[in-house]
Amino acid sequence: KPLKIIETLKSYTKRHQKNDTGIKAKTIASVSEKNSDKIAKHEKIWAFSGVDAQGEKIEFYLRETQLKRTPRGIAIGGSAKLCELTLKDNCLTLRHAMFSYRDNNLYVEDLNSYNGTEVDGVLLKPFQPTRLSEENTLTLGEIKFRFVQKQ
Repeated sequence: KPLKIIETLKSYTKRHQKNDTGIKAKTIASVSEKNSDKIAKHEKIWAFSGVDAQGEKIEFYLRETQLKRTPRGIAIGGSAKLCELTLKDNCLTLRHAMFSYRDNNLYVEDLNSYNGTEVDGVLLKPFQPTRLSEENTLTLGEIKFRFVQKQ
């Protein structure tokens, strides 16, 4: 019986560790365009790329369907328990910012983070969503991201 309890606990833990986006920590860089094979051709995909303080490349993708499934948005920060997207970087707050999708646009809002969130060098006021476009540079703490819309 103890073995069965352990296996059940492992199964439960495995199911609940995976989040809606399926993306965690520095493994964000492993998400590739190959994963987009199952995505509808008309779906919007935003690719974010940047470099952390140690010079490591950081990449992640947001898909329109992911954002639509999470009406409150997708949080990014340093805690896997509090966020759907996690980056292990000291400049990020545990729950740093939130991405959301409405009116066919991508929005970002700062969640009252310690080091702030900027769009094109302008510090965002906490809890006020700001629309993003491809011309913008997004800065989370000290990490600057360039992004493009794939479709």
